[in-house]
Amino acid sequence: PPAVLVDGLDKLLELSVIRELFVTNRTLRAPACVIVYTGPITLMLAPEWKATGDHFRRIRLPNLVVRVPIVEEITIAPTRVEADRARLHELVRLRLSAHGHEPATLFAADALEQLIDASGGLLRDLIHLVNRSIRSVLKRGAIQIEVVDVAAAREELRKDMEVSLNTRLRDQLTHVDKTGEPSGEDEAHGLLLWGYVLPYTNGRVWFESHPLLRS
Repeated sequence: PPAVLVDGLDKLLELSVIRELFVTNRTLRAPACVIVYTGPITLMLAPEWKATGDHFRRIRLPNLVVRVPIVEEITIAPTRVEADRARLHELVRLRLSAHGHEPATLFAADALEQLIDASGGLLRDLIHLVNRSIRSVLKRGAIQIEVVDVAAAREELRKDMEVSLNTRLRDQLTHVDKTGEPSGEDEAHGLLLWGYVLPYTNGRVWFESHPLLRS
């Protein structure tokens, strides 16, 4: 039988709307077929998360781990970091190969590694960073992505992110990096939805601020 994927519900901001859709209302449970919904990450932290298990099979989709956790209480095997970084290498290779390019010819030494570091394991941001690096290469009239292009891409994306931060949001980022989890306040939900705070798991879920907001 066909399976239906409903994307975009992860963009919902209001917890009351999220609660209505996934817990109270029966609409999402009505289709008589295999159906997959993307849901907002804030649902995972809300009391309603447990209630959704009565109606849906839930799967958390954390980011790939590309570095040793910054919270001391969290440990992770080096082989896990290596494996997750290798997955991102392969995803970049596949996207480039579809356009007739190979990473070995497009990236100078260490450039892709630095882009992966800057992404925090968030595929969307890695793609943004690669695209911005390519624009920097074209602007320079060069043929390879080098460290200077990585720096330009990092700075461009960092500025895009920082423009929406105020003192209260920065305090929330500091809280996450100290404790490994969001505070639960309203500001914390926004940071999760924007990808400014990233979830990871090693059996236990923990959170870190985006690396571009730590540098």
